[in-house]
Parts: sequence; C-alpha cells; structure tokens
Amino acid sequence: MGGSWISDLGMNAINAAAGSALATLLGLLFGAVTLVLSAATGRVAPSVYVSMGLALALYLVNAFFPLSEQPADWPRWSPFYYYLTENPLVTGMP
Repeated sequence: MGGSWISDLGMNAINAAAGSALATLLGLLFGAVTLVLSAATGRVAPSVYVSMGLALALYLVNAFFPLSEQPADWPRWSPFYYYLTENPLVTGMP
C-alpha cells in the first residue's frame, strides 16, 4: 500500500487486504497438506516435495486447462481458480 500511495496508483486498502487474505488462505491450504503428510509419514522432506508438486500441478491445471474445450470444468478443483479468477486488487474478494 505504501508503494501505491507513493506512486499514486489509487489502490483500495480493503481490496489489498482481500488479496493478502486470499494469498494467506492459499498458503495455509498447502501448509496444511504438508503438515498432514509429514505427520502421516514422519518425514518432512518428502512431504514438502509432494506438497510443492501438488501446488504446481494444480496451478498448471488452472492455467492451461481453460485453453482446451474438453476438461473445461477441471480448474474448479484447483484452489488457484478461486484465488486468481477475479482480480482481488481491483474487485475485492469474490
């Protein structure tokens, strides 16, 4: 918000907070997946790698599957769909 005020971008503080809240929820989701996997397996590194792979796969599903007509509804299974579908800095939290 400081950069927005300095450069006079006109960003709304409430919308910036909504974007930050959505990013925090996204991070908490994948952190929870990592925690569950590490508690189930007792190993931290593989749990982190699986969670990172899952995040990457879900991001790619959200990014590329809307370009095809066949699996058009698959991006709705990705948490990135709800984070990136609408611009939270402009429209606020959907």
